[in-house]
Amino acid sequence: MMLDHVEHLLCTRQALRPMPIEEAPRLAATDALRRNLLWSLGLSPFPRRTPLCARSVGRVHRQGYTVEKIIFQPRPGFTVPGHLYLPTDAPRPLPGILYASGHFVEHGIMYPDSQLCCIALAKLGFAVFAYEAMGQGERGPHWEAFRQTHLPTLLDSKRIQAFLADIEHESTGRRWLAWAWHALQGEHGQLAPRLVGLSQEGLMVWESIRALDYMCTREEIDATRLGMIGASGGGQNTYFTAGLDERVRAAASVCCLPSLTGQVRLSRGTNWWGGGDWCDQIPSHLTYGEFADDGALILPRPLLFVVGRHDDGFPIEEARSEYHRLASLYTPLAPGRLALAEVDGPHGISKPMREAAYGWFARWLQGDGDGSPISEPPSDPEPPDSSEMRCLPDRGAVSSVPALIELTDRLALAHATRRKREQRRLNRAHLSRNLVDGIRSVLGPEPKGDSQVEEIAQIVRSDIEARLLAHRTDPDITAFTTIVRPAHHRGSRPLTLIVHEGDWGALWNERWVSMLLSCGSDVAIADVRGTGPGALRTARPEDTLQALKEILLHEDHHGRSFVTDFEITSAYLILGRTLLGERVWDLLRMVDFLSSGAYRPTAITCLGIGHGGLVALFAAALDQRIEAAATWRAPASFRSLVVKDPVFPPSAFPFGVLRHFDLPEITATLAPRLVVIANARDGQGNTVASDSIEAAYKHTRQVYHALTRPERCHILTGPPTATRETICRLLATPDE
Repeated sequence: MMLDHVEHLLCTRQALRPMPIEEAPRLAATDALRRNLLWSLGLSPFPRRTPLCARSVGRVHRQGYTVEKIIFQPRPGFTVPGHLYLPTDAPRPLPGILYASGHFVEHGIMYPDSQLCCIALAKLGFAVFAYEAMGQGERGPHWEAFRQTHLPTLLDSKRIQAFLADIEHESTGRRWLAWAWHALQGEHGQLAPRLVGLSQEGLMVWESIRALDYMCTREEIDATRLGMIGASGGGQNTYFTAGLDERVRAAASVCCLPSLTGQVRLSRGTNWWGGGDWCDQIPSHLTYGEFADDGALILPRPLLFVVGRHDDGFPIEEARSEYHRLASLYTPLAPGRLALAEVDGPHGISKPMREAAYGWFARWLQGDGDGSPISEPPSDPEPPDSSEMRCLPDRGAVSSVPALIELTDRLALAHATRRKREQRRLNRAHLSRNLVDGIRSVLGPEPKGDSQVEEIAQIVRSDIEARLLAHRTDPDITAFTTIVRPAHHRGSRPLTLIVHEGDWGALWNERWVSMLLSCGSDVAIADVRGTGPGALRTARPEDTLQALKEILLHEDHHGRSFVTDFEITSAYLILGRTLLGERVWDLLRMVDFLSSGAYRPTAITCLGIGHGGLVALFAAALDQRIEAAATWRAPASFRSLVVKDPVFPPSAFPFGVLRHFDLPEITATLAPRLVVIANARDGQGNTVASDSIEAAYKHTRQVYHALTRPERCHILTGPPTATRETICRLLATPDE
């Protein structure tokens, strides 16, 4: 169901207009494209250029070239090793090439094909600076560490061990398993930076921009003749960096010419290639352009795409289509400056791919030839694990994750400080309007039209009765509500909507339903999209009915296939939506029905469990019909999620949310309605201490005091059973 909905969004979204040819409208459209891309990459505003602290840590002399080992800091705390290849005899200053390593290789810049590219360019008269990308080479784990230290504990099956032994010496198998290990390490999979509007791709583009800064400090390099090349993820890095930095006078992007729409479709059912990497999910990109459209930012500078005809990750048909889309702009405005080189081969940076790039750079940076491929000079790469080529003093890797978390926390603090100044300057009504606008901006577009509701079934036990409702809240999306009341009860009572984390059994095992019923509140279990039976890949009403029977009638559980939070969050992110927002809109459509339908409770309250607490708070902030909201073991705040490898899922990390607000500010907008924050957790899943949670919600308390209703704001930390009982009692009597 969820994946069908993503396909529906791809098919029905507004057609993207081609870039205009006429100068005035084209310049305006290009300016808008640049602003949008900078926002998507998390580079708006541009980060401050801090000291590079660059230093040379050694030289390796080889026939015809020298490799100088460099360490620099693109941001404070980020240590980046790199190799500067300089030809021995070529006249200075030299045209320079920045080499961006791809994400598909274990050894980063020491990958043999990467070395061969850099060596050949040096022998052809270029200065080449290759730096290690996040999570690779000296900045990431190696296969040997994976195999020896972690693999035995992860995979103890003899069959799997035999399979791994067979492929250990096979390059493709090692490469992809190293990628899996790299994803497990989280170098490209950290969620916290998204909260402050940082994207993984943007972090790497900024490192490339700073690498260009370093190249411009070298007297051997002509800063007016700089080029850039990379393959796979390095090709994407090259493409975006060239678009944003005009110092790149010629670019070659290898094995990276995707249709973003096609990539969403190609990744369907794969959990976005394994569920560990955020490099390709450029926030909101499909709301303003396809991948090829970004080439307008490079125009009229020379741009070469090199693609493999047998590249499974980037199908050749898509590459050709995207190329022709961009060529329709380049051909009339910069004829001969855009080229597509097709090579027989798979994903990588093979010899024919490299040779196509050599000719391209010779033409545009040296003024030699017509851009045709140039044969690669004979070269011998160093062993990938060569100690002589290492920049760092030991054989370990320097992880960027601690510096990345520190950077995120620093930005979160800066945004919090700015918001506090606004709270002192603006009145409460103005702040509330700003917050509601901010909420809608963060959550994404609200579905248009009314939802359709159908009663699917009724189940009666001796003590309770349950009605299952299906809400068509969006095309291809059915959310489910299970209304539970005492058997044979007549008359209206308060009703509590429960938004949970997906585990129906926990609602009954922790006695939420029975406690609320005994306190005098009916219960509606809200299966918003992607939760409970709604997370099933098919999510038919009969599946939900079966799950309900399993709980109420103690029937056996049957194995099912679930779609992941990561996969849907990824697709929504590119489409300018959020899974959190879609769940909030689902919940509000349920409120629409309960407020006007046959059930008509005396009051509607909402309880959010775990990350469902985010849905409950946002829904209550947007809809006054929700008379009270409570959270149980929900995130204490978005800022508390700024940790390495948090326990909450990707949907709990909306892009850029901390630029607008944090949860205590959202909670304050509920005043003077009843609100309960109970046993809140930090990003590592620990219950936040009472004094810490009180400090975090100081502003919320102040707002309730200002409205002379401090008794309506409850911040609870205590034993689970007693605290749950308190929550149920409060929600059952929201007006008291």
